[in-house]
Amino acid sequence: MRKSLQLIVPFALLTSLPLQGQKPDLPRLEGHWEGVAVSVPGEMEADVEIDIARTGEKLQGRFDFTTQGKTYEIQDLLLRDHAVSFAVVDEQKVTDFFNGTISPDSSEITGKMTENLQSFPFTLHRREPTPDRADFLPPVLRVADDGAELRQAFNGDQGHVRLLMTLSPTSPYSKMLLRIVQRYVLDPIASSDLRVYVVWEPVARADSEQISYAASHLVSDPRLRQFWSASRFTGHAFAHLAGHDGKPLANSFLVFDRDKKWTDQPPTPDHTRLPLQNGVNPPADQRLNGAKLADDLNARLLPKPGR
Repeated sequence: MRKSLQLIVPFALLTSLPLQGQKPDLPRLEGHWEGVAVSVPGEMEADVEIDIARTGEKLQGRFDFTTQGKTYEIQDLLLRDHAVSFAVVDEQKVTDFFNGTISPDSSEITGKMTENLQSFPFTLHRREPTPDRADFLPPVLRVADDGAELRQAFNGDQGHVRLLMTLSPTSPYSKMLLRIVQRYVLDPIASSDLRVYVVWEPVARADSEQISYAASHLVSDPRLRQFWSASRFTGHAFAHLAGHDGKPLANSFLVFDRDKKWTDQPPTPDHTRLPLQNGVNPPADQRLNGAKLADDLNARLLPKPGR
């Protein structure tokens, strides 16, 4: 009996070990993925969403450029061990090639996106899809021609550091910049001393109050309020900062310290960040970059002497 036990125990241990040469389970590609392809960090970053399903032995997928409102079928989707590759062809027949690696726990894909012989890093994370809420109207407050609602909010937050943005709700560029603010400012800066205002304005002919409701879903933070200004009140108020013929300011990111108050004249920003647009290149110390904008805010959010 003792001899048989001596044989059984080692055999049990052997059977609990993986067989030599046995192929491990492949990672799972099916599901919903969200991430970003980075051309210029903090300045040009494309948000993407991917949904992948399996039909029999074949993987199929859909690719969304989140801020562009465009959806494409994924082509040539392949998974070989941990290597993932696929292609996306847009309406101009421009092809984006994605080659990456899926993590062993199937939670992340990292790699390179190649377009017109230029390559950019991308990262995707597995996420639970957010259900559509067609009945949900986000809190976008209409601004009168004299800007009373925005001025009231701004002055009501006196004592806090404030960030004011003017954006176009149909512009993929504006929406991309808003997502950059989410990643570089709202997500990493936890301070309750920060207040943020997004003012949607009709920069393009197609811009409307209704469209601003849809665009407002791109950002989420309890410290943030959103507005619609049909008269482009904010763009006109800060037109002198644009640097080109006094046209209304668009795609602007203005930082104000705690003591600033909006009277009959708009307050002077403590920091101004503007992107390269319409052939106008802002000075280096004003060029928009998500990390630089976060630095501007953090410098103001530091406790003041005596506070």
